[in-house]
Formats: sequence, structure tokens, C-alpha cells
Amino acid sequence: MQCGRLGVWVCYECAKQILLVHKQRCFLCGALSERGRTCPNCRRKTYLDGLVVAAYFDRGPIREMIHALKYQNTKEIAEILGHLCRYGLEHVYQFDRRSVMIVPVPLHPRRLVMRGYNQAELLASYLGDVHNVLKRTRRTLSQTGLSRARRVANVASAFVCVRPVASEIVLVDDVATTGATLNECAKVLKDAGARRVWGLVVARG
Repeated sequence: MQCGRLGVWVCYECAKQILLVHKQRCFLCGALSERGRTCPNCRRKTYLDGLVVAAYFDRGPIREMIHALKYQNTKEIAEILGHLCRYGLEHVYQFDRRSVMIVPVPLHPRRLVMRGYNQAELLASYLGDVHNVLKRTRRTLSQTGLSRARRVANVASAFVCVRPVASEIVLVDDVATTGATLNECAKVLKDAGARRVWGLVVARG
């Protein structure tokens, strides 16, 4: 992936460069926070109860791996990234598989047809049973390059929940920047019955 070695998606030497996130932070203000929980000062500003980040975006081949999964039809990389998410879920969030619902951030149907798969759903499949309870109701611009305010406006009212949900949700996506998409999904899930919604991503862009 990074070094161009043939025969493997990520060679051993490149994989060793992946740096796991051991100290989680509040995704809004950046303060150190146990398990990535949204800090007391930021809780009124978001619907997300916390955000768990598995690995650093700019260390080793993570950036290239996420790009290949999303834009180069390299679905095989989902296994590696999915296990990174599993690390975040088991060692950081410390979840009880019986009490949480694993929900991927959805793609718009047209984008899903174009890509052929939802990368967030592939990642979620390595964590447990996947519940596709969220639907994207309108196409949105790519969040890349947008300001925080425009990201929030871009995804506003872009999701619906198709049925009632469990009280605790783990919401899965590949990467988060401002958290606008995850927050909008969390709002919809809480309207549908969730008491807590935690985001889980491979990396923070």
C-alpha cells in the first residue's frame, strides 16, 4: 500500500507504522477524555455521547488505506480497518455485545450503486450484527474541503431512522473530521429511541 510491495495490501513493515490512539479526546474541544466521552463543557453542543478513534490518520498507511477502500474499490482493506475498529470497540469503548446496536453511517442510494458497497457497513460487519436502520434521504456534497459550518448545513435533515432502536448505539464510519455527519445521525437515532450514541471511526481526518 505505502511502499508498493507486490502481493500484499499492507506489508508488515508498513503495518508496523500504524499508530493506535490510546488517549482519546473530546471530539469537539480536544480535551483528554476517558473513552472519548464528550466532555461536560461540550455535551450541550452535540448529540454524540462520545467518539472513539482507533488510529492516527497521518501515521503510516492509514490515509492511503481509507482512500483505497472508498475510491479504488479495494474492499479487501476493509478487513484490516475493520479489525482496527474492533480494537477501538473492545479496548477503548469496552462494549457489551449484547446491549448495543451496531449502526453504519449510510450512503445515498445513488452513491451506493456507483460504489457498489458502503464502506462503513463493511467496517461495521467486523464488529457484530449490523443494523441498517439509518437511510440517507438526499444526496449531499462531499464534506472534504468544506468549513465546519458548511459541513453541518450540508448534512442537516439528510437522514431518517426507519424503525425504533436500542437504547445504546455504536455508530460506525471510516473517518471523522468535524463530526458533523455523525452528530446528525446521532440526532436522528436519539429521536428514534436511543439513549446513548457513540461514534466509532478508523481515524480522525
